[in-house]
Amino acid sequence: SAQAWILFIIILAFTLLIFRSSARWVYYAGESD
Repeated sequence: SAQAWILFIIILAFTLLIFRSSARWVYYAGESD
């Protein structure tokens, strides 16, 4: 259904956002160390 696809897209986008944010934090932490 359309609702299922919307939910899937939202979760996917949120996951990618967290992944990119985590990567940045790891990058800064590694450089700061």
